Amino acid sequence: MKRKIFDRDDRAYAAIIGGLVAIFVVILLGSYLYFQITESMATGSTEGAAAMTTVNSTAQTVFTLAPIIGIIAVASIMIGIVTRFGTGGI
Repeated sequence: MKRKIFDRDDRAYAAIIGGLVAIFVVILLGSYLYFQITESMATGSTEGAAAMTTVNSTAQTVFTLAPIIGIIAVASIMIGIVTRFGTGGI
């Protein structure tokens, strides 16, 4: 039985791309909604203002680092594809 070299399933690639797009959309919408909500919150005391400042600085750090998840996912997919070249999988 002869093995087909180009027997890949294109539906898997479509699902991967869809998942990556979903990750980036969720990150963008999550950060937008968070900052829209926190801008409208009123803090009545100095303790509340200090807590809100801490939460905002932490959220800014999280939303700055969140796209790295997508970058790592893309890199892992690329590494998987490149390693399949060496084994004759593609």
